[in-house]
Amino acid sequence: MTYHQERENTLPALRHGISMLDGIELDVRLNDDGGLILHHDRTLMASQEFHDPSLSYVEEYQTDYLTSIGFTSFEQFISDNTVRNEWVNRGKMVCIEIKRPHPKSQQGGGYLGKQQHIDHVAKCIQQLDVLLEEHEIPSSNMM
Repeated sequence: MTYHQERENTLPALRHGISMLDGIELDVRLNDDGGLILHHDRTLMASQEFHDPSLSYVEEYQTDYLTSIGFTSFEQFISDNTVRNEWVNRGKMVCIEIKRPHPKSQQGGGYLGKQQHIDHVAKCIQQLDVLLEEHEIPSSNMM
């Protein structure tokens, strides 16, 4: 039997990981529209046809657009039945890595934009807190 490895931070990959292991790690980015998308790299990990030439960084895209081309939102992840069962009922661990905006992005504030980075990450944490509480995720099962 051959195993096909899914792209990182996609729902199928995260389902597989949380089902097979004690826990998983994922990367969260706060998008231009305030949505949360699972994406590691600062630039869009997609073929060139999906890139908007006026946008350089993932956080500059709209969440709906990113989910329409196959990326997973945090809302999709946390609402998934397999993920919820493993995370809540089976006590699996999820490590949430919050990605800062690239300094050159519209949200980044430049290389000296420390306060803008802090505000961006704080907003991301606030949104995560709301979703985690709303979905009754035990704080002992995440970091």
